[in-house]
Amino acid sequence: MKNIVILGSTGTIGTQTLDVIKNDTTKKVLGLSANKNIELLEKQITQFLPKYVSIGDENSYWYLKSKYPDITFFYGEEGLKNLSTLSEADLIVSALVGFSGFIPVYNALKMGKQVAIANKESIVAGGELLKTVTTRENQLIPIDSEHVAIWQALNGSKREELSKIIITASGGPFFKTEISELKNIKVEDALKHPNWKMGNKITIDSSTMMNKTFEIIEAFHFFNISPNEIEVVIHPESIVHSMVQYCDSSIIAQLGVPDMKIPISYSINYPDRFSYPFKTLDFSQFLTLEFYPLDKKRFPSINFANEVFKNRDLGVIINGANEIAVDTFLKREISWVDIYSIISDTAEKITPSKIKEPEELLIRDHEIKKITKELIKKYTI
Repeated sequence: MKNIVILGSTGTIGTQTLDVIKNDTTKKVLGLSANKNIELLEKQITQFLPKYVSIGDENSYWYLKSKYPDITFFYGEEGLKNLSTLSEADLIVSALVGFSGFIPVYNALKMGKQVAIANKESIVAGGELLKTVTTRENQLIPIDSEHVAIWQALNGSKREELSKIIITASGGPFFKTEISELKNIKVEDALKHPNWKMGNKITIDSSTMMNKTFEIIEAFHFFNISPNEIEVVIHPESIVHSMVQYCDSSIIAQLGVPDMKIPISYSINYPDRFSYPFKTLDFSQFLTLEFYPLDKKRFPSINFANEVFKNRDLGVIINGANEIAVDTFLKREISWVDIYSIISDTAEKITPSKIKEPEELLIRDHEIKKITKELIKKYTI
């Protein structure tokens, strides 16, 4: 029996992880965490009967604690720390949104726990620190479809045989929009992803291609890949999730319908595979696979990846500025195209510095977001 803790169980990745687990008798949901979605959390508690639950809202903490006396409840940041370091846990699934996921992942790895992570921001901002507490191969494993695809395509191959990694991107809703029209994009337009069902923040990141910038940075941390070994191509169908090209020009690709439950299943079951009733590709039907080069004029955010490769300490700046810019766009206070400019302004304003401890990273993240909020005022609609 594998005991699993899900951090962010009421979010998109968290709920899909529970969908994978619900009919699997080899898995036990040991712990759940949520912020404020108490209605959904209660349904999850009733269905999965976790032993531990952490909640971000204090009033909800006292309400749940009195309602479910057989469950151990935690609260706030300390609660996430307690949940991510449970001695009984075999696997921690990090489905938290934003930089808030960093400390729980850091603590889990430091305790020797295996972590399956869908939280890009933690790796982009603090990947170097996470390496210092990762002590074995496959202790920190990906959940994102692109990295799970790369992971499978590499499949124990020798590092010297690798030529390059090809990361696919759907292109989001705007890869064919006239560049002159991008300034008119509304929040509703940016939230209409053509293939994937995701949370608001990651959906906006997909529309700006910032998610692909983050995935390039993640690929370095997961697979020790340099910038000249990574290529990004637009693949609107989201069927080929990524590819690996070898020195003999062979290319191995991982294909599947655009369903996050498939990579989640691979990650939480690794090194085994389990049979789940997921939809599969039907090759007897007409199947079209299209690929296009990435237009950096349309999606300039991809250039941030190379800057982070030149200076790894820039990651926390790019991530913090992006979180504030996306949040402000979702509040309809800036335009979609301003997101790029705000990140650039912040990166130019702040000098990257070497960070050696997680507490320093937290302070740095707070400072960056404060500065971004000041810089953003000139863009406010």
